Formats: sequence, C-alpha cells, structure tokens
Amino acid sequence: MNIDRRKRVFKKIYGLVDGTLIFMDSDGYVLESSDDSRVGGYIDLPSFNNDQDRIMYRGWSFRQFKGHDGRLYVLALDNKKQTTQTIIELISIMFEEDSDDLTSEEVITDYLKDRITDEVALELAGKIKEDLEKKYTVCIVEHKSGIADEMESILRNLVPDAYTVPFDNTKMLLIFKDDNIDEVLMSVVVAVSEELLVEPKIGVGTEVEGFLKMKDSFNDAITALGVLKTYRTTDKISYYKKMALPIIINEMPWDQLNRIYKAISGNIHIVIDDDELILTAQRFFEHSLNVTDTSQVLFIHRNTLIYRLNKIEKLTGFDLRKFEDALNFYIGLYMNNRIKQ
Repeated sequence: MNIDRRKRVFKKIYGLVDGTLIFMDSDGYVLESSDDSRVGGYIDLPSFNNDQDRIMYRGWSFRQFKGHDGRLYVLALDNKKQTTQTIIELISIMFEEDSDDLTSEEVITDYLKDRITDEVALELAGKIKEDLEKKYTVCIVEHKSGIADEMESILRNLVPDAYTVPFDNTKMLLIFKDDNIDEVLMSVVVAVSEELLVEPKIGVGTEVEGFLKMKDSFNDAITALGVLKTYRTTDKISYYKKMALPIIINEMPWDQLNRIYKAISGNIHIVIDDDELILTAQRFFEHSLNVTDTSQVLFIHRNTLIYRLNKIEKLTGFDLRKFEDALNFYIGLYMNNRIKQ
C-alpha cells in the first residue's frame, strides 16, 4: 500500500478496533500504530516458520504478509477476544489486495521517494497498464506550506492530462507525457498567483524516455529548482536544459570558484548593489544585448541606456555590448550569487 494511503487508512481503522493495533516491517520497526508512542520503536517479533503467517505470541495476535513493494510486513493486535484473529485477517487482506487498486501517481510517488526498487516499480507499472517506453518530463512546483490541497486542485483542473503528484507539504509534481509544456507552465504560474495569491517556483527536468528514467528527470528538476532559488531569484520557471552555466558554477570546487571570481569580478559588486545599473544589465541580457529593445522595455531614452552601459564599463571594465565582455560579466553575476549563498 502506498505510504500516504496507508496513513489515511490507519487513521480510519483506529477508531473501529478495540485494542492497540501496530503495523511494522519484518524487523519489528513500528511504522504505524494506534498508540503514537510506539511509532519509531521496535517490537519483539515471534519467529514465523516458512508455512506460517499467523501467530499468537505473548497475548498479541500477529499476521505476516507481503506488501505491494515486495517486502514483508507484520500486523499485531493485543485484543484477546475471539474476533481478534478475524479482525487482523481482514486488515491484512485489505493491505495485500490493495496493490490491485494502486494509481499511477501512487506508484510514481513511491518510486521517486525510493520506497520501492526499480524491479518492483516496473512490476507495478505493468499492473496499472503504464506505458513503460513513453516520454516523461518531471516538473517540481514549489509553494508555501498550508495550501497543498488548493494547489493540487488547481493543477488537476488546469493540467488534466499530466500526472499531479503531491510530494510533500511545499512541493507538487507535475509529470508531463508530451513536450508541449512551456505555455502550460506559464498558465500554472498565472493561475496560482491569481487564485492563491502566492508565486510558485517551478523547476523543470529533462525529457526522458522510459518509466525508470523518470527519476533522472526528477533529479534534474530538483537541480533546476535549486538554481532558480540561488541564481535567478526573480524568475518563476527554471529549465534544467537551459541552466548549464549556473549548474557548472554550482558544482565548482570552492577554491576554484573564489580564484576565478577574484580574477574577473573587478567592481561587479558595485553594479550589483546599484538597483538601476543591475536592472539595466539584466534587461540588456534578456533582450539579447539589443539597445533599442532594452531601452523600450525600460521606458528610457536610447542615450540614457548607452550612458548606463558606459558607466558599467567604467566601473567593471566590461563593455556589455561586446559578447565576450557580456559573457564574463554574466558569469561574474552567477559566481557572486553563489558566494553570497
């Protein structure tokens, strides 16, 4: 049973069972219990013979069974009534049969959280009729805590053809099965901003082919989201395939990063601390070093833009109208962001 579903089911069962109910792994580690103090502890388990799956031991009824992930689990109930064996049998059957009702999103969640092996993931994907060779792109939508249900509802309505996977209390996964995602992601940003009054951050992984490769796209999405939060703080969406430069800088040894930064940085920090100059540089990069387009988007005269670019050159030695100077300045900005982090 998927862990999230298991927790929901146990909460409902607790109120119906007279006695302490415990769910544990084959080592006796307590995963769920109607007695919260037992969760995370260990229970002394009886020895199950090869042909045994039910045992009465020290006043407890134990039932061993195999979960959808291929691992052995044990249920225990301390009620001494005659109906105890029947109750625990019914609960274990429910858990054993539950794998037939797993959804694609539950299998994906368990796989990406390393709860199941590649082999089990493929087996379960086959059971739910998932196309094992299709293409996937994993996107991580990060939001503030406390709005997960509202986020899930918006994403399911907005992107019905993608898998929507609640991952934790601040992250939702959108898993696309086609490559037309750019406009969809922009509409997600707009919808969430307007309906929930929060601005999400989205990390986009690479497109991969094959169910098991989905984990590669997921890891790329994590990297893209980290880059977005460190280097592109004003942006809303970060694509791994477009983030080669900050990814390389992020993986640089610290000593090497500092040495290169000192060699190229000059007075870049003065530009960074000047809101007008850094905005000018950022917009100039965004508009492909085009003076006319940049002056229009900044609502300033062309000569004013040239004055600012000349000022940046005077301070740093980099003429942003020249590609090589612009590239070195751009690298310096990324390095400065990482050093500040």
